[in-house]
Order: sequence, then C-alpha cells, then structure tokens
Amino acid sequence: MVTEWKESNLRVAVCVLVVSLFFCLPAVSKQDKPSTAKKPQVRSSELQIDEAISSGVDYIKKKQKKYGGWTIVEPKKELGVGSVQRQHTTRYEPGVTAFAVYTLLKSECPLDDLSVVPGINYLLSIGIFTNTPHSVAADLTTYDVAMISVALSYAIEKVSENKATPSLVDLSACRRQVVQAVQWLVKAQHHDDQKRNRKKSGDEIQLVSSEERGFELSILRDANSGAWGYKMDGSGPYDNSNTQFALLGLRAAQNIKNDQTCTDVDIPRDVWQRALAHLVSSQINGGWGYRNEPSVVETMTVAGIGGMIICISSLADNPPTSRIMKTSEIAQALALVEQMYPKQTANRFLDGYMLFSLERTCMLGGITTIGSHDWYRDGVAMLLRRRNSDGYFCGRGSCSDNTVQTCFALLFLKKVYVPIR
Repeated sequence: MVTEWKESNLRVAVCVLVVSLFFCLPAVSKQDKPSTAKKPQVRSSELQIDEAISSGVDYIKKKQKKYGGWTIVEPKKELGVGSVQRQHTTRYEPGVTAFAVYTLLKSECPLDDLSVVPGINYLLSIGIFTNTPHSVAADLTTYDVAMISVALSYAIEKVSENKATPSLVDLSACRRQVVQAVQWLVKAQHHDDQKRNRKKSGDEIQLVSSEERGFELSILRDANSGAWGYKMDGSGPYDNSNTQFALLGLRAAQNIKNDQTCTDVDIPRDVWQRALAHLVSSQINGGWGYRNEPSVVETMTVAGIGGMIICISSLADNPPTSRIMKTSEIAQALALVEQMYPKQTANRFLDGYMLFSLERTCMLGGITTIGSHDWYRDGVAMLLRRRNSDGYFCGRGSCSDNTVQTCFALLFLKKVYVPIR
C-alpha cells in the first residue's frame, strides 16, 4: 500500500510538474509579450511607414525628367531653345513639379538634394506673367501657380528653420517667384458681384466671435464673393477644388510674410473675405459640391472646412483653433463628414486627393478623430495596402498618375501640415 501510495503520488507530482511546465512557459511568454506584442506592432507600423516614405521618395526621384521637372503626360510639342532644352507639356507640369519638390522637402530631403535643386531651378524658370524659353504663361493654371507658391514658400521656410543658407538654391529668386505667384492668384480670383444688396467690393466686414459659438458668418451671405477656376483670365467656371489649392498657396505665402522671410508678399484682406463669403454662400446641406451642383461631395466638403479655417484665421489674425472649430458652418460640415465617413468617405481613401484634403484639413483644425474613427490610422492602413513593390502608390480619382498619387500618399503619411502662424 505504501509503495502504491508513493508511486501514485510520484505520478501525480510528475503530472503536476509537466502541467506546470506546459502552462508556465506560455505564461512567461505572455509576460514578455505585452512589451513585445504591442511595441513590435506599433514599431512594425512605424517601420512600414518609414519604409513606404523612403521607397516613395526614391520612386519620385526616378520619375524626374532631365530638365528638372516632373510631368503626368507625354510631351506634345517643342518649345524654346534656352539653356535647358525640353519638351513642353500643357497639363500641370509646373504644378506637378512643385508638388514633387514640396513632397521631397516634407519627406526630409535637404534643399541641396540632387533632385530638389533642379526641381526648384525648373520652378524658377517658369514665367508666371511672361513667356520664357521653358514655359508659356497662358498655359498656367491655378493648380500650377498655387503649388509653386506652396513649394517655394516651404523651401524659404526650411532655410529659416535650419538657419543655414543652401549654396545651390537662389533664395532671392524664390522670394520673387512667390510674390509673383501671389499676384497671379489675387488677379485670378473670380468676383461674383451680381446679387443686389450685396456690400460693395472693398467694404470690410469685421468678424464677430464668442468662445461658445465660434464665428458668426451669416453676414457674409450678402457679401461679394470670390472663388477660383483654372485660368487667370476668368475663362471657364470656378470650382471648389481650384479654390482649395489657391487658398493653400496664398496661406503658404502669408506664413513666410508673417515670419519676416518674405515681406513683399501682399494679399489684400478682400481676397480672404471674398473667398470666405463664397464658401459660406455655396454651402449646401452642410457640405460642398465641386461647383454649384446640389449634390455634396466628400472631398470638397473636407476641402471647404479647410478653406474656412484658413480664411477665418487670415481675417481674424490667427484666433485659437478651438474657437474657429465651434463656428456653426464648420460644425455642420464636420457632422456631415462624420455621417458620410463609414460608408462613403472610407471608400474615397482610394483617391489620394481625398487623403491629401483630409490630412490638410484635420491638421488645420486639430481633428484627431472623425466620430469614433481614427482618420490617420484608417488612411495608413489603406495606403500600405495600395503600395506597389516598386515604391509608388496607385489610386483612383481625377488624377490617377502614380507620381501624383505617391505625392499625395507621402504627404498624408508624414502628417506634418500645420500652415497657420
């Protein structure tokens, strides 16, 4: 009996030891995994983002033409025999080049980078008001000129931040080109003075605000409005996409004026007031369409919110963002975006332009979530799935060009746009 009891206990002890070892090993593993299960997951995501940005930068550089620019269409005709002979294209080449340069700079390429320098020099060769051996002024669009302002303004800003003058970039020429770009955008604003009882052009409206309700914008419904189309001469209708880019270009220039790095920039107050009046009067059911159509478009609604933030900040001398975001028109638009987000806006993430507009606006307004949705996390997940093995990002939308879509993607992933100062 004693022997049986000992053997029985021995068997039990062995079983307990085996079971203990079986369960203890995972227990030890689980103890380690909270620190290695979460962190590697976050770190893995961060590494994927860094890798995606790095390979995206390499792809953009590979697509640069010998003359320093980028294009989204095949060359159509020869133009000029200047120091840089090139093929002239008629579709957004200056704008795409500026977009690529801006993306490279925002992706932490230095100003003396071997792709950035010829890109900037190409932008400086563009004649904004006059033809040059490398460009035809009449071919320029609002997209082109606005992005020239954005890219060169950031180049100037980057020099100021680093407190070092690059030896290969002519900063004085950059400032002159930004000033001309601003003049072009001011002249290109379409004025709508048709409605009777509207305040006369030039009449300033002082915006009134409160901490609880934000800014009162209803007075602007009867004010002269202004928006942008493709051309400076006013041919063709305005649209809210060109208007978004124009406001981004103007505000980028205003920033470097406020920083005292380009004091010659002159943006009349009336430009901001007209643009804000346009956004107020064209808002439909809380959102905006591409033009004046009754249907609301997610991308244009996001862009409209960003445009309102820029205009209010410019007119009210940079008030607290929290106060701006309480403005009734902005709150209505945000509620609409939140409503559209799960079904419609998420699908729009296939369009890089939507991501670009969303990032600009959310960074402007300090928006971290849309309802319960983390817009940045959702966008990153979508982008990483869309990333090609060659480093570029493909997408849908009005411009599905891989270079442009890659620029949209990298600017979203960097999440660095804070334009109001």
